[in-house]
Amino acid sequence: MRIVYYLPLLLLSLAACKKTESDPNCVQISQGNIFSVKYLGRMDGARFDVICKFPNGCGFIKNISEVRSGQDVDIIANVGYNACSACVETPNTQSVTYIFNPPAPGTYYIRWRGIVDRKDTVVIR
Repeated sequence: MRIVYYLPLLLLSLAACKKTESDPNCVQISQGNIFSVKYLGRMDGARFDVICKFPNGCGFIKNISEVRSGQDVDIIANVGYNACSACVETPNTQSVTYIFNPPAPGTYYIRWRGIVDRKDTVVIR
């Protein structure tokens, strides 16, 4: 009989603590590591397939950003984690197409955050 009294109280307390997906604290954004990169060819710049791995289904690639210093370009995957929804507890791999389109022709050296020994040389004419 006590369960009947405590069950509504428990349900109310859980509902009060539940965050909605529109809550700004639900999605946490940070810089992630790129797992691998595949060159896709040229069309409107050099195209790459950027791949990230996540420990569960809550991780996702938000966008790709560049940090330029002359001809050197560091590519960073900005990743998100949805903290307010149930996650599939299996590793997750996602990819996104990144287009490197510099402001001027020249030779550029691209490094990928998370892939230590890789530096791609891209010549834009």
